[in-house]
Amino acid sequence: MPRSDPGAGGSPSGVRSRTQRAILSAAVSVLTRDRAATLADIAQSADVGRSTLQRYFPDREALLTAVYADSVRVLDAVIATAEPDRGTPSQAIERLVPALFDLGDRVVFRYGDGWERATSAGDREIAALMRRGQDEGVFDPEPSAAWLTRVFWTVLGAGWQAVEAGELARPEAASMVLRALENGMRPG
Repeated sequence: MPRSDPGAGGSPSGVRSRTQRAILSAAVSVLTRDRAATLADIAQSADVGRSTLQRYFPDREALLTAVYADSVRVLDAVIATAEPDRGTPSQAIERLVPALFDLGDRVVFRYGDGWERATSAGDREIAALMRRGQDEGVFDPEPSAAWLTRVFWTVLGAGWQAVEAGELARPEAASMVLRALENGMRPG
C-alpha cells in the first residue's frame, strides 16, 4: 500500500527506504536544534548505528544535501496540496499556515542560515500568492512580493520555534502566525 506521508520520500518498499526516511527525519529534527550536531547524534536520534547512517550518507555534507533536498520536496508537496492559487489570498494563507505549521523544523532548516536559497516550486507558488494578494489589494503593494514571501516564512518559523520553546501551545501559535501575517501584510 503506497504511503501518503509527504515526508515518506522515495519508494515505500523495504527496510532500506524506511531506514533512509528515519535518518532524514531525525537529521532535520536534530540539525534544526543544533547545526553543529554530529553524525553520531543524528544516528542516535534515528535509532541506527553511525555505520548504518554512513552507508546511506558517507559524510556530513552528503547528509546535509539530502536533508535539504528532502525538506524542499516535502514543503513543495504540502504547498501544492494547500492550493495557494485557489480562493482569495487570505483563504490561501489560512490553508497554508496550518498545512505547513507541523513542518516547522523543515521550514527552519530550509530557510535557516547557511543555505543558498535556491528557488523551488513551492517558493514560486508562495511568491505568486503574494503578488496576487497585492494585485487584489489584500496585501501591501509597497514591499516586493519577494519581501512578503520572506515575511511569510519568517513568521511561520517563529511560530513553530515558540511552540518548541514551550512559549505557546500549537493552536495559539498557529493563530498568532495567521494574525501576524494578516496584520503585517495588509495595505495601509
